[in-house]
Amino acid sequence: MAYQEWKKLVRGKIIPRLKAKGITVISSIVGDFLGQDRFSREKLVEESKELLNAKTREEVLMEAADVADWFGQVLAVNKISPEELARARAEKTAKNGEVGFEYLESTDEPDAPNGQPK
Repeated sequence: MAYQEWKKLVRGKIIPRLKAKGITVISSIVGDFLGQDRFSREKLVEESKELLNAKTREEVLMEAADVADWFGQVLAVNKISPEELARARAEKTAKNGEVGFEYLESTDEPDAPNGQPK
């Protein structure tokens, strides 16, 4: 029998649920910092893409919950406290302004709007 490869982090009840259905599961616990950091960031990107593609309010809500949970994992793995995050957000806001709906179409400047090259 061929195995379906997933190669991704999953929530805590997924693997026991699969095993309860009689499905053979090959899994492991990611224990090292580099793996936890990389895989939690990959999972955050995956869930963000699902949020982007959500069609209904309910889908947006559920995907936003996933994004929030995995965002929390990224912060936890990197030992970033809520206070540190609040300071960083305040610094970004002071430097570049509030998050809003300003949509930059184009400029004749080759550098990115934040002063960094593309």
